[in-house]
Amino acid sequence: MTRFFSFRILLIIICFLPAWPARALLQEELFTMHYNATHITMNEGLPTNFIDDIYQDRQGFIWLSAGGGGLSRYDGYEFIHFHPSIPHRKLKSNFVRCAREDCFHRLWVASEGGIDLIDLKTLQNIPPQALGPLPDRLTDTSAFHIEQDADGCLWLHDGHQLYRIAFCQEGSIESIHTLSHPGLEKSNLIFKDVKQNGKIWISLNGEICTVELQENGKLQATPVAEGLNFAPGTTVSDFIAKEDEIWITTNQGLYRYALHSNVVKHYEHTPNTPGSLSQNFLTALAITENKQLIVASLCGLNVYNPLYDRFEQIRNDLPGNPSPLLNSNFVNCIAIVGRHIWIGTESGGVTLLTPKR
Repeated sequence: MTRFFSFRILLIIICFLPAWPARALLQEELFTMHYNATHITMNEGLPTNFIDDIYQDRQGFIWLSAGGGGLSRYDGYEFIHFHPSIPHRKLKSNFVRCAREDCFHRLWVASEGGIDLIDLKTLQNIPPQALGPLPDRLTDTSAFHIEQDADGCLWLHDGHQLYRIAFCQEGSIESIHTLSHPGLEKSNLIFKDVKQNGKIWISLNGEICTVELQENGKLQATPVAEGLNFAPGTTVSDFIAKEDEIWITTNQGLYRYALHSNVVKHYEHTPNTPGSLSQNFLTALAITENKQLIVASLCGLNVYNPLYDRFEQIRNDLPGNPSPLLNSNFVNCIAIVGRHIWIGTESGGVTLLTPKR
């Protein structure tokens, strides 16, 4: 009896094995069928349709950084705008790169005019000097990117140097450490605390490094691996960790780095090849609530299928299968908020993907 029962179980498993890969592939390739799209544009109140960055604060509000349109807070129904021409919500520039919240309910805004601080409780501006000594070049000249690490420190880049700002318990500035490097002399530099350990990942002259504060009180950049050294002219646009791998988007395609084996795999666009990337100029990465990797580009989105190691392209101009989800293929950024996917574009404002019921 036991032998017969075991044989039946084995037979059932064998019968269903071939269907599992097909079912997984079908779920991946029908990504667009699982979402409804809502387009948020100037018609709905955006100051511009060029969105550079999307960020959710700890209260749940969405902050949209716009190229030429300042900064906007969105609650799902209406906007509150911040702009150089609005006296009570004034910014140094209307060309905002990004905004990040610190641990004290303050929003740090990086723009071509420098750093602005917003009190998230009152939505009023905070003089940066109220926190302690900040370098003039940070407050009064261009600031290009801000990120917070797992230790609560803020990292800022001004086109010349990298700053690490640590805070006291009451919120004032405790220390500022600076890193100088020839690879920092650029404006389009992205960095992240990818592994959530207080070390940021950054590309310095094409070499992927981690930067951390040493015991001697200095910031030090350390190469991650020999294989993560890209050709001159390669620009890194994003990093993301997924399981034991780090994915890196660039203007030369997508790189997948296995932490334990130090193996690097390169994905590129191949014309007329189903399953390849839509193009090599990639802009952002995101992981959905159900662990799907999305790769943004200036030619739509790419959803990764781990079972077959290929991508489903989502474009509104895809020959034979245009997607109704995107009203612009020029995607700058993606933000995952619960089950929702926020997509910022260069010409179509924001696309909000909501799962179908």
